[in-house]
Amino acid sequence: MFVGPEALIAQGMAAGAVGAVSGLASAFPERVAAAVARPDGPDSAALGDVRAFVEQFPRHAALKRIVQRRGVDMTGEVRRPLRQLTDGERDALDAWLDALF
Repeated sequence: MFVGPEALIAQGMAAGAVGAVSGLASAFPERVAAAVARPDGPDSAALGDVRAFVEQFPRHAALKRIVQRRGVDMTGEVRRPLRQLTDGERDALDAWLDALF
């Protein structure tokens, strides 16, 4: 059994889940791995807030931007019907990432 929503990792692990299937893991693998390894730790509690912030934006484009900003050499472009980040969204996401790291 795997838990999906990052905010529920601690609950899921306490109820018998053995891991998580996480979209955030593509951008924050170390945080998701830490939350699964130690569900009662600070990373587990913070992942719900991280997911909530990222979901203010088009998710695929936002996750690609985060991965790109974390040093992976890739394009941030997404294919239709998904949409790109606007300049304002990109700036807001970048400011959040700067504050996070």
